[in-house]
Amino acid sequence: MVRFPRRRAFNDPPPPRNEEVNGRRTPLYGLAWVCTPEQLARSLEAPVRAFGGAYRGRLVKKWDPENRFSYSLAPCVDLGEDMNYYVIALWNLPHPGHKADDIIDAARKALDVDSDPDLESTFMWYRFPLAWLRKEERERERLQYQAA
Repeated sequence: MVRFPRRRAFNDPPPPRNEEVNGRRTPLYGLAWVCTPEQLARSLEAPVRAFGGAYRGRLVKKWDPENRFSYSLAPCVDLGEDMNYYVIALWNLPHPGHKADDIIDAARKALDVDSDPDLESTFMWYRFPLAWLRKEERERERLQYQAA
């Protein structure tokens, strides 16, 4: 049985979504940075208590000021169950119809990743939906409790 990992390194992209691998369809993955609410608010010069839609609006304005890309390619902002924001630059869609490097570079600039070195280490492929995050957090808490 094929198990699709929850995370994949940036340089280890998943197969396109729904592609069959050993009898199983590839799930949806997003290439994303993980930001705390404070990091995202600082990068986008937004209030910390803004909601995901407000963050995405600010991100899109910074992402493509010259209107080079279709709005449908704009980065998404998703609040994970771990209460961090996932800024998704790219999905593992079968026919993306665009040059991935240009989209990633535009998202990197919009998020101002260069000003926060901690963000770069979080840039990887995450399996969506992010429901598995809560399970991981509970397991971490259980192990800490046992170690104490």
